[in-house]
Amino acid sequence: MQLSKKSVCSALAIGACALLGTASPSVAGSATWEVDTGVSSYIEADDRIKVVEFSGAAKTSFGDDQTLKLKITVDTITGASPNGATPSSRPQTFTSPSGNTKYDINPGDTPLDPTFRDSRLAASAGWEQGITSMLKGNMGLFASTETDHLSAGLNGGLSLDLNNRNTTLFAGLSYEYGKVSPVGGTPRAMMTTGPGVEKTSTGDSESLGIADALAGITQTLSRRLLTQLNYSYSQSGGYLTNPYKVLSAVDATTGETIDYVFERRPDSRTRQSVFWRLKYSFDQDVVDLSYRYMWDDWEINSHTVTLKYFLAAPNRSVLEPYLRFYTQTAAYFHRSSVILADDMPQYASADTRLGKFDAYSVGLKYSTKGWRSSTMGARLEFYAQKGEDHPQDAIGVQKNMDLYPEASALVAQLFFSF
Repeated sequence: MQLSKKSVCSALAIGACALLGTASPSVAGSATWEVDTGVSSYIEADDRIKVVEFSGAAKTSFGDDQTLKLKITVDTITGASPNGATPSSRPQTFTSPSGNTKYDINPGDTPLDPTFRDSRLAASAGWEQGITSMLKGNMGLFASTETDHLSAGLNGGLSLDLNNRNTTLFAGLSYEYGKVSPVGGTPRAMMTTGPGVEKTSTGDSESLGIADALAGITQTLSRRLLTQLNYSYSQSGGYLTNPYKVLSAVDATTGETIDYVFERRPDSRTRQSVFWRLKYSFDQDVVDLSYRYMWDDWEINSHTVTLKYFLAAPNRSVLEPYLRFYTQTAAYFHRSSVILADDMPQYASADTRLGKFDAYSVGLKYSTKGWRSSTMGARLEFYAQKGEDHPQDAIGVQKNMDLYPEASALVAQLFFSF
């Protein structure tokens, strides 16, 4: 987003410098590097997922309105993740994706795979170039590698200033290609697996592609007020199934788990969204309100509302309390389980991220100016998510089970820019 009014720029810059990945503006034409570093952790309650992430970004400007940006991110994921099966009144035994170990689930407990491990390395490079005094172009490359996934892509865009720089039009395109190599092979979807979820591999790897387009406008409405409106379109195709998620195959009357099947999702997905933001600058403080509506051909509709307040504190410090609310409907193929006696559906998934749920985040960021032009700070956030614990498709004993237990997490972050 570009802010053309100097009074708005100066007030918003205080809050912007509190964000990871943003440093103080450098003098145009200088070759000085601006470096941003950060470490963050995401810890779910009940010994579930834990994520530790390290990131570093660097930016430098050359003459003639040219900017080079570099970024690298390394993260590790450990802990226990829901495998998709429902709780049962009987003990359950599962085999890990590698097939080397088994884990037992007690009656009434949500099946969690405690062997979940992964690591990721991601890197990107971007170049921004002034084409005319009012027109800028940018292009970039990015790539990431995980234990079972390799992806790479490119992006590019244009931004045009109009109306004495009070209006900015922008548009961009990106494409990503990925190769998925599931641990233990690609499972045979929607077929019974037998005791312990024994995986039958149908191949070593699969591929997918994602094309995205974005267009929008940023408009300065007054000396203190700025608004932004975006539209995005995304088309995904290829292997979109999670190879580690299963569904319980249950008795049609009792609801007891008898067998398991690996999930299958459609091989294409079209997503669209609109995003609106309003920023208002007081003498020093800034309030930031945004709303996002997303819809797709999987019949998921979501609403996200975020409210932030950048509060100028003594000693060149900034406090940023924020609140975010999110709600979504379920994908048309989402279900808690499948009935063993029926013909298996073409598509089905019990992944809670595709189900109907509400979530909220409340957090606080703090940043302060340090040595020379450096900025340091911290962020603490609490996240909670809750879905339908007794959905309409629950059968027999499932009606007494919590099929969507509440999940919560604590996010902590430290960052330093110089």
